[in-house]
Parts: sequence; structure tokens; C-alpha cells
Amino acid sequence: MRTTAPTRMSLQFAATLVACAIFCLATTVSAQQPAAKMQNYTEVTDGSAAAGLDIYRWLQSGGKEVLTEGYNAHAVAVSGDGEVAVISRQTSSKGNDWQIFIWSKAGGLVHIADVPSKHNGFHFLVSGDDSSVIWVDAVRSKKFGTPSRLLRWSKAGGLKDLAVMAGAFWPKGVSSDGSVIVGTAEDTRSYHGFRWTQQGGLQEFSSIDDPLGISADGTVILGIKGDHVIRWTQQGGAQDLGTLRTDGIAANPKWTVTPHPFGASVNGTVIVGWLSTWLEINQIIPGDRAFLWTQADGLQDLGTLRGKSAHLNSISPDGAVVVGDYVDTSGSTVQFVSPVADLVAPMLAKKQAKLKEAQACNQAQAAAQEAENAKNAAIEADQQARYDRVVNTGRPIQIYSLAGDLQDEGRPDLAANLYQLLIDKYPDDPYAAKAVDMKDAARAAAAQQQAQDAVAQPATANAPSPQAVEACLQQCSSTLNSCKSDAQNQHANAVAKGLVGLLSKNSASVSGAASDVQDADSAQSACEDAYNTCSTACQ
Repeated sequence: MRTTAPTRMSLQFAATLVACAIFCLATTVSAQQPAAKMQNYTEVTDGSAAAGLDIYRWLQSGGKEVLTEGYNAHAVAVSGDGEVAVISRQTSSKGNDWQIFIWSKAGGLVHIADVPSKHNGFHFLVSGDDSSVIWVDAVRSKKFGTPSRLLRWSKAGGLKDLAVMAGAFWPKGVSSDGSVIVGTAEDTRSYHGFRWTQQGGLQEFSSIDDPLGISADGTVILGIKGDHVIRWTQQGGAQDLGTLRTDGIAANPKWTVTPHPFGASVNGTVIVGWLSTWLEINQIIPGDRAFLWTQADGLQDLGTLRGKSAHLNSISPDGAVVVGDYVDTSGSTVQFVSPVADLVAPMLAKKQAKLKEAQACNQAQAAAQEAENAKNAAIEADQQARYDRVVNTGRPIQIYSLAGDLQDEGRPDLAANLYQLLIDKYPDDPYAAKAVDMKDAARAAAAQQQAQDAVAQPATANAPSPQAVEACLQQCSSTLNSCKSDAQNQHANAVAKGLVGLLSKNSASVSGAASDVQDADSAQSACEDAYNTCSTACQ
């Protein structure tokens, strides 16, 4: 079971709130606009304890929009379109009772439920059509097995108990109309997935241990079982899409790596989360690394992004935008929102560079092999022409001499034929007597050569010649030099941009330049990786 610190839960909600507020604008943002780079956002609190916390949402078009001011409350969930938020409010500064509200721009705050003293309300979800709110109510206790209630409030039916269990619930997804809920549960027996439906109530969901998302109509569920990604459909059941397993990080294969999936797109094509890493030898924890999984490319390690560690905490329903955080060099946690395309761009650049190197290497190998084949063909044509000429007009000494030359040139088959011709055509000639002894040796050499060729042919059919390998390595070096030159120019332009920003006191320009420098350094590293891949492929 994955455990999560309180700070992570707070960050998870902040990420979810920001992500959903952005996603609601997807239909209003022009498709022609260029994709934004990673954009940082911060949680803003009022400095006065009496005033409490400001509730706000972050919009792609205009940044922070305050929803309520000076309200001693916390936003705990947001709808998929960003237009409805669930807010929990402490009834007094000294009391332990909480009230649950729904906020909308049209209706403001509407009270929907109370969480009594000595109870916790957590893991809130809002249905896609904004009609239902799901959460868990549990008695505060350190004793395992304390009953938890799965609750749902709806506009039509008000507040209802959906299920009670001696253990804990973690709702992870809800269908658009609130009629299907999935998540994980831990009881006295095990940690397992659950599925609640209007018709069947609460049921253990054995197909998936850790559901991550559900489709709008509730018929498709994506999640994890063991270390495998499972897509479950109402019609076809469970389908294994591949593994989250990783054998280590390329930079240090001695690291032990554990994936922590945290969110999935509605269509089940993308999963985000982070990798926890450590060295078994001395237990040094290098820092968490963000990851993104797709069925086509498997698990993609995105590294620590701009800092010491990084996480992806949420993803838009269409899988296009993610929300996450990273710890910068000063130790501060920075939260960000970014199109997926921007995060995977360095990895795509590496793949494209490697592909370009491989293509260049293959072309060089093919050209060298073609030249080698042409050379061999010319030699064989010359040998055949000499053979044909001596067969037709050659005298015994010429036939015997050419047979010896061809045998030295690696054509014992032709040599054996000439020896036999000499014996048959000039049986009384002294050279025919010599040919009798040489013929058998040539026949044996031809047979041995044929057997060796038959054995070696499967192994060497695609093996490049030494000339092809040399040409391929030269092409790899040429491409490496060009790649490095481009990266160095990119680095120089970024530094110049930063200097201009410093002189003009443009902090945005300086920040952008710093990001461009990192991109340039990553590009130069990708050049080296691509060269290594290319040179290996040449062999």
C-alpha cells in the first residue's frame, strides 16, 4: 500500500484544483496558440490568522482568481470543468466540527453536510456533471478497523450513506453522473480495489488493486494490479496493457526504483506519478523522479525536471496537461502546470537524435556494403572471364597456371574444374599428370569452403564489412559534431538572452533563459547518448 504524507495530500489537492481550472478553459483557448512552457503557481494565504484562508482557483488565461476572502476554510476538491469546488470550513477557531460547502460562481457557497467532532472528512471527489460530491467520513482513531463511511451528496437526493467498512476507503474516481465510484479499500483482510454502483452497491474489485481513473460513463476503469497497468471494460473485462516495472535509471543502474502511480487520463492512455529511488549500498535517496506512462512507450522517466526531486500529481481528462511539483536548488517546493508535450520534449529530442544517428549509420553501412558488393562482383566477373577464356583457347600450361592462381584467390571450385579440363582434354600432357594430384586437393578445398559458407551465412548475412563499419563510425562522428555545435549555439543564445534580461531587469526573461540553458545542456547530453547508440549500432 502506498502511504502519503499530509503535505503530499495537500499538494495533491492544490494540483487537482489548478489542473481542473485549467482544463475547463480547453475549449476556449485557440488551438493555434503555441504550447506554454512549465508555468509555476503558488498557494496564497492571508497573513492574518483571524481572517483565515483565501480560496482561489488558478486560470490559464489570468492566473489567480479569488473565490472567497477571509474565510477560515480549505478547498478540498474541484469539478472536471473547474466551475464547482468543495470547501470544508471549521466552525470555530477552537472547535473540531467542520462544515462542507459547495461553491459555484453562480450560487456561491451552499452548505451540504457537517463533519462532527472526532471525525475526519477526506478524499473528496466531484462528479463530472457537478451533481454529486463523494467523500469518506471516519472516526479519528489510531486503532485499525475503525469504521469508515462512504458518503455521497447529490443535488437530487441530498446526503446518503453508500457503504460502511471496518477499515479505510480511498475513492479515486467517479463517473460523470456519480452512479459509479472506484477506489481502494483496506480492511482486516487485505488492501484491494473496490467498485460501487447504484445497482450493486459496494463490491471488491479483484481485477485492479489500485484504480486510478474511470471513464465518464463508468464502463472503463484504468488502474494497477501488482506492477501491471490494467484497463477494465464492462464488456471485455480486464486487459493487461504492460508493466510499470523499471530496472533502474539509466544514469545509475544500481538504484532501486519503485513507481508510484498517482493519476490517469479518462481515456486510459496516460498515467502519471513519480519514482522513488535509493541506493541499497548506503541508503542514499537521490530524490523522487517524475514519470509518465503510455501504452506505446511504456514508463518514461522524466527525471527531477528543474530541481532535486519531482512529482506528477494529476493529469487532464484528455491526457494533454499535467500538474506537479519539484524541489528547487534552495529546497523550496515549486508547483507547476505544463502541457505533456513540453515535459517529454527532451526525451523526444533524444529519441529523434538516436533515430537520426541510426538512420545515418544504416545509410553509411548500406553504401559501404554496396561498394563492397560491387568490388566483389567485379573480382568475380574478372575471374569468370579469365576462366572462360582459358577454357576456350588455353594451352595446358595456361590452364594449369590459371588453376593455381584461382585457387590462391579463393576460388578452388573454378580451379578444380580447370584441373579436370586439363586431364580430360590433354591426358598425355605432363601438366595433366600434375593436375591429377592438384584436382583432389582443389575439390576438397571447394567442398570445405562450401560447408563453411553454409554455416557462416546465417550469422554473417547482415554483418557489415569492415569498410561499412568504418564509414558508419565516420558518419556518427560527423553527426555528433553537428549536434554539439547546435547545442553550443543554443547555450550561447540562452546566455545572451539572460544577460539582456539582467540588464533590462526583466525577471521573466532571466527565468526563461535559465530554462533554455538547461534545455541546451540536455541537448548536448543527448548528442553524446545518440553517438554512443550510433557507434554501437555500427558494429
